[in-house]
Amino acid sequence: MPPVSEKTETIVATLLFLMTRYTMEPDPCVGKAIVHHLDLLQNHRDTSDPSITNTCRRLKNHWSDVLSI
Repeated sequence: MPPVSEKTETIVATLLFLMTRYTMEPDPCVGKAIVHHLDLLQNHRDTSDPSITNTCRRLKNHWSDVLSI
């Protein structure tokens, strides 16, 4: 995946918004955007903390499962 120019804070803020939005209206497009943003955060050049990358990986798996139901 190519490097992302967005700040990690922007990605996190967008993720929080998308997750909140999904609880109000479970739209598969929003779910896919959540998975995409988790991937962006996990692979961001400024994300070096293993607990963050591990959490992103686990959440991507969870959201992928949610979307496949």
